[in-house]
Amino acid sequence: MGDPTEASRDPDNNRCKPCDHVEAASSAFNERYAGQYHVDYIYIPCDGSVVTGTDDIGCAGHKNRKGQEEVANFLIPYIVRIMDWGV
Repeated sequence: MGDPTEASRDPDNNRCKPCDHVEAASSAFNERYAGQYHVDYIYIPCDGSVVTGTDDIGCAGHKNRKGQEEVANFLIPYIVRIMDWGV
């Protein structure tokens, strides 16, 4: 869940590539508990379409209030579908 400027800001902690371990663990969990539980793995793009890296990053590379809102707005349709809110 990085931003396009992350690699230049912190090359040792570039979060622009999804973590294969988290995605694999999500898939394994869904296989193991099929019909009982389910988790959704949602990749947030790092191409500037969600967080731009301009005016939405706060201290230590974390999202500031604007960045958190951008991520939340991206997730809303997924959460609505997952929760079956039918809004």
